[in-house]
Amino acid sequence: MAEINPRSTILNGVWIQETYEGAVDTNKGGTFTLRRNYQLRKKGSSHHNQTQEMHQTEAYAALQSFILRFQYGIDYRTNEGTIRMWASKVKADVDRNNYPVYKGEVTWEHNPRNPNYIVQPVTWSDRMIGGTRKMAYPIEQQRYYLPPGMTFAVNYDGVNYNNRTDAYEGVECFSPEWRMIAKQQLLASLVTHGHRRMLQHMSKTVNSQPFRGFDPGCVLYLGADMDESFHHDRKVVDLTHQFVVEPNMVNFSIGGIPVDRKLGHEYLWLTSAKTLAGPIVTQVNVAPMYATTNLNLLGLG
Repeated sequence: MAEINPRSTILNGVWIQETYEGAVDTNKGGTFTLRRNYQLRKKGSSHHNQTQEMHQTEAYAALQSFILRFQYGIDYRTNEGTIRMWASKVKADVDRNNYPVYKGEVTWEHNPRNPNYIVQPVTWSDRMIGGTRKMAYPIEQQRYYLPPGMTFAVNYDGVNYNNRTDAYEGVECFSPEWRMIAKQQLLASLVTHGHRRMLQHMSKTVNSQPFRGFDPGCVLYLGADMDESFHHDRKVVDLTHQFVVEPNMVNFSIGGIPVDRKLGHEYLWLTSAKTLAGPIVTQVNVAPMYATTNLNLLGLG
């Protein structure tokens, strides 16, 4: 791209000159808006005729071309660092007293909640979703207390043993769910039928490879919400990907039976038997409940 002076340049015979007027606004939610004003003059034919008449469409076309070619995305420096802004509005008008000098106004915007399809950034957020889960076996050995004079104790492996069913009924425990949310914006033409089918097939699968620092087995992909909209005159698709994170468990035991691993989204269940010393665990089973895929193929960085 050719080097130009962004404050004073001639494009298509029109002199585009930045003026001192302008404004900077910030809004709740982190939206940052910058507005700059310009003077637009059509180069005259001689020294005595330095500015000549032009139509409003000609003035607008020159300003629009200037912005799209050289100023569509700009880096604006703040005390907290540099932010990337994108042109969101271009305007050219004239009044009777200043004709044939036109006034131009350009607005740039930085909205951290609205990605821009040009660079296809991905923004991440994390949520803790409240919930409960019935758990039948404690993470550590239980403590027990006996009546005075009684010395024999039943070493229960689980919680709330039911004599009629010979099984542990368990107890409802708080079990919040950690969700990761990724937002991206793509041109609608990129979200083809094949792309949608890929997302559908990858939904309800667990990461087979490390993903965002999590070991294989920890991250379950729930799929993506898709909303079509327009970014200025371009049709885009906003995608919201959701994931559930559950840590893996390694090298633990249940009822004295060692278990080398239970991946985050696998299901652990067991069988037990009733003995004179109380119920005992006879077998521990770990069942994979979801297929695995390489979630890095989603292209979310």
